[in-house]
Amino acid sequence: MNSLFLSLFFKAPRTSSIYRRAVLMLLGAVMLFSATAQAQNTYNWVGAPGANWAAPSSWKGFTVLNQLIVSRATPTATDILIFDGMSASVNMGAEEALVGNSYNAGKLRFINGANVTFNVTTSNNTATVRNINIGGGPSDGLVVAAGSSLSVLGTGADGNSSSANLNIILSGTTATIAGAVTFTGIGGSNATITHKIQGPAGSINFVNGGSLTTTGDKLVGTPFGTTANTATFFTGSTLRQEAGDDPYGPAAFISGSTYRYVAGNFGSFAAARTYGNLDFANAGSKTISGAVALTVLNDLTISGATSITSTLNNSTTIGGNLSIAQNASLAFSPTGTTNRSLVFNGSSPQTIVGPGSLNFNENAILEVNNGSVSGLTLSVPLAITEAIRFTAGLLNTTSANPLSVLVSTRMI
Repeated sequence: MNSLFLSLFFKAPRTSSIYRRAVLMLLGAVMLFSATAQAQNTYNWVGAPGANWAAPSSWKGFTVLNQLIVSRATPTATDILIFDGMSASVNMGAEEALVGNSYNAGKLRFINGANVTFNVTTSNNTATVRNINIGGGPSDGLVVAAGSSLSVLGTGADGNSSSANLNIILSGTTATIAGAVTFTGIGGSNATITHKIQGPAGSINFVNGGSLTTTGDKLVGTPFGTTANTATFFTGSTLRQEAGDDPYGPAAFISGSTYRYVAGNFGSFAAARTYGNLDFANAGSKTISGAVALTVLNDLTISGATSITSTLNNSTTIGGNLSIAQNASLAFSPTGTTNRSLVFNGSSPQTIVGPGSLNFNENAILEVNNGSVSGLTLSVPLAITEAIRFTAGLLNTTSANPLSVLVSTRMI
């Protein structure tokens, strides 16, 4: 509304033709605004189990002026789509209903205990990809509320090119996930399946109670694409990796978050890494390698019946406790002779807890740098060959959990 219009409206005599024209201009502007506002319609899912996303009858909604819309016959990129308090199985097929294999929405929300599964299927030697493009404003384009869940199930078929993938793509908006998200890939002799939530850096936020699980024998790739720091796991959130690739880099982990490794590709570090809580819940053995530092801000836990070997040629720092479960072991085995310390640098009392075993090779150094009165306490036996560095704090042992050193072991 420009200054000329304001001048005409407020200064013209109420009976003049100029005033009447100004009133008509105002009414036109109001009608234009209303039409624009009505374009952002809100739809709730009402489809039967297995109903198709693209079927108009799967949705029922209202305009912003509370006018009933009996079906989503004319989808727009500004529509607000809601799964509210129900269990739903959604067929993401119907290729004939797609434009470039994509669906568009302004916002997508899972609220009030909704438990929803998106099913993507394919046929032999066919690559099927479904994209949900979300771009409806600066925040909360995708919401999975506390107590709600979204599962994406890709079921492959036979053939090397068989895939059944789903991508949720954020543009100019963000995701807030306080509920559970699960990505699954199964089926097919040679199928490869990838599901992703993608967006610019800082756009995907897993908050307290939020989680992502990657699982299924056919799931590959990372869940966030390749952009650095796309996703952030905040305090109280969890990533559980049972399949696919380690997402570190595109994902960042804040103090109080948990990264739980069960299976999949993990362990070759090309750049320094920082985790909140790091939990190895896998079976079998796993080696962590690289020439970079590993920082665990909270607890490092070996909870599976597994043997973990760290050959990192750099420092490993733990801010909380180190816990090693029954039938599990941790071998701290740097291959170099520089930057080879296992550092305990917490500001609260720290403990090395068994009953599993902790082993140091001939290059490894234990460093105590604890800022509390109580320091670091051994609750497992520990033998040190190379050196112990006391930077700050106490190291507490008992006759049941002794610290063994050689005559040649250095105190530095």
